[in-house]
Amino acid sequence: LGHYGSQNKGNALRLVIVEKFGGFYLDADMIVVNDPTILSDGLAQQGMGVYNNAAFKFSHAHHPLVQIFINDFIANYQGGKWGFQGPLMFSRVIKKRLKCELNPENSSLVCPTFQSEQMTKWPTSAVYPLPWHAGTHMRNPFEAVIEKYHVNLDDPSSSIMIHLWHRHSKRGEAKMCLSGFERYKESFIGHLKTEYCPIVTEAVFSLSEGENGYCEF
Repeated sequence: LGHYGSQNKGNALRLVIVEKFGGFYLDADMIVVNDPTILSDGLAQQGMGVYNNAAFKFSHAHHPLVQIFINDFIANYQGGKWGFQGPLMFSRVIKKRLKCELNPENSSLVCPTFQSEQMTKWPTSAVYPLPWHAGTHMRNPFEAVIEKYHVNLDDPSSSIMIHLWHRHSKRGEAKMCLSGFERYKESFIGHLKTEYCPIVTEAVFSLSEGENGYCEF
């Protein structure tokens, strides 16, 4: 399976489940802040032209595009390259194999070599309002991050979910947690989790320092 075999098991499993049952897939480090059902079938670019596989929706089973993703995953598998079976695979299929282009009138993706149900390119701001490198900024005060990245949580059509980029934010989050609950909830990531994931947040802080799971999100 290669160096990133464990990661690629997750990349494969999400495709197989959505292909079999249809539905919405979200990474575990996505925080939903507004109603995601307003999103039609599709996916989003995280920026720099990369279609990320951290969030996508294909509402019915056996969607032909998901089947194409699976076929490419198998045919071009390279487990030693980070992201090759995930975001880079989504981008490779949509941009190079299917040669999809954006219709600016309705944000649909038009793919000359693929005729199927309408597929939408979600606004980057709705799903990935913070770029991946912002993961290191999430311990900063909530208002400072909101202002820096122009995030509007009160507008349901603007920000629907926020990717916390756990790989980059986890170290800073642990430091904020160890500084105490009051300090933690003033940070951007602490504010979001306190507001939108209260049960998990309360469970973590109900533990005593040194207990298994303390400050582990």
